[in-house]
Amino acid sequence: MAFLFNQKGQGSKKSRRDELLEHRSTLMDEYQKTSEGFDRTIITLASSALGISVAFLNDIVPERDPNTLPILGAAWILIGLSLAAIVFSFLFAIKSRKSAIRDIDLVLRGGTEKETKYPRTATALSWVSAITLILGIFLYLVFAVMNL
Repeated sequence: MAFLFNQKGQGSKKSRRDELLEHRSTLMDEYQKTSEGFDRTIITLASSALGISVAFLNDIVPERDPNTLPILGAAWILIGLSLAAIVFSFLFAIKSRKSAIRDIDLVLRGGTEKETKYPRTATALSWVSAITLILGIFLYLVFAVMNL
């Protein structure tokens, strides 16, 4: 977190305390937005995946080749992993913001900053989510093409 703030002697007109308070305010806003977006994102992803799959399976491909069902199963597993990873990513992002706010409060009281693993974990989970979603959609498309 130290790289976010100006170091002494670099000509900054703001005090370190003012920078910390400003950054804390920004983190509080981000924390609020992340928390609000969490429910909306999960609801949107889950309902979209369910709606598209049901419509596709029932209306477009009512007669499925049984040999392609493992592909569909793998697609569903990957999409499910993607949803799980994004849920955990949001949770780690929220934890990260809360941890950063606590660290700033600690520094403002005269303590020292601590490094946390939460941002790296949230980023890694976001990548896992994106990759598994892309692979799941790809397998779902393979299933669709093989059954048309």
